[in-house]
Amino acid sequence: STQAAYTIRPAAVEMPQGASLTYKGAEQTGVPASQDYDISANTATDAGSYTAILSLKDKENNTWNDGSTADKRIAWTIDPAKVKVPSGKTLTYNGKARTGVVTGVRYTIIGNKATKAGSYTATLTLKDKKNTTWSDGTVANKKVNWTIKKAANPLRVKGKTVKVKYSKLKKKAQTLTVTRVIKFKKKAGDKKIYKLSSANKGTKSFKKYFKINKKTGKVTVKKGLKKGTYRVTVKVKAAGNANYKASLYKKVTFKVRVR
Repeated sequence: STQAAYTIRPAAVEMPQGASLTYKGAEQTGVPASQDYDISANTATDAGSYTAILSLKDKENNTWNDGSTADKRIAWTIDPAKVKVPSGKTLTYNGKARTGVVTGVRYTIIGNKATKAGSYTATLTLKDKKNTTWSDGTVANKKVNWTIKKAANPLRVKGKTVKVKYSKLKKKAQTLTVTRVIKFKKKAGDKKIYKLSSANKGTKSFKKYFKINKKTGKVTVKKGLKKGTYRVTVKVKAAGNANYKASLYKKVTFKVRVR
């Protein structure tokens, strides 16, 4: 009888591909394991380039899919995690500490808090420059500008009633400090501008008998004004300061009673 010849070929084992991963702070696998081969250097935590070594377990009965049986070296990587650079905010003064650039878990930050109106620059530093980069791929410190704008001026005024003795006014003009005629309910900054609008008794104008100092608001009641109650209207404007804008002119009316 004749015996038939036959061949049992080794089974081909497919070589895996090396992964391209991104750092996440925990161990990752860059080349998968298999029952057909032993593997080393296929796990890591930090960003970097790695080479896994694969060795067939049974070189008599297995080959790689390219027909070879020699150990294989498979490159794989963990790329640094990208960190977005935050934008600087534009805030408005409110008398409290403000944060102009947000904090993050992957960077430290200085210069991101302030109270007064102004322009500021925060400095951001990556905590782990091996495993993280900024979104543009760099690791150098970042400068982020931010601002606190001046707030609208809170100036609020209310007129008072003041008495002037006719006996004194017959002899000479009388002066009234601004705080005697105007109550400042709210103000920002001491510098103000004053303008006299009108001074009436009934429907008749007596503006010529009154004068107001543009800078101090001191009111002068001129000699010769007769007895009566006069409604004096002035315009007040706060010049503002480092934290507040200048206000618009506000009208306020106070009464002068000559008795």
